[in-house]
Amino acid sequence: MPGVLKAILVFVGVLVLMILVAVGVGWYWWSHHGQELIAAAKASHEEGQGFGKGTDNAGCVTEALSRRKKSTGFGDMITNNLFLKACLGASRTTEGFCDGVPKKGEIMQSATWQVARCAAVAPGDQSCNQLFGQVQEYCDSRTAPGGAAGAAAGAPPSARATPAR
Repeated sequence: MPGVLKAILVFVGVLVLMILVAVGVGWYWWSHHGQELIAAAKASHEEGQGFGKGTDNAGCVTEALSRRKKSTGFGDMITNNLFLKACLGASRTTEGFCDGVPKKGEIMQSATWQVARCAAVAPGDQSCNQLFGQVQEYCDSRTAPGGAAGAAAGAPPSARATPAR
């Protein structure tokens, strides 16, 4: 058997073994911590909805940024994103909130917009982009008045067409 073929077989074998180990570790972790994760996600979502009922879109973002400063890890980042998503869905509309927000599918404009927003409100916070991704999803969704239709072009809210439901 040629040396190249042996190397390929060893590589494929090691790759398969690594995948099996990763699946096993993932299953073990999920079986021991999955319910905690689900409960934290549900609580964060409910907290976001409750907070959103008493504020507007901008208040949700301000609160999420405040929570982000206190977060300590990846799990906090996830629950904070869930909080913001639920908060935005339950909050009052902030006039002009979605003005200039690019659609999620506009990759380069999205990245530039997220970096600029984070530099303005949370300099040096690399995970801030995740929060503004939630803002984009909200503005791009049908739940936001006017959605992103016209927002990327800078059209005033009164000029936006509300998507058909």
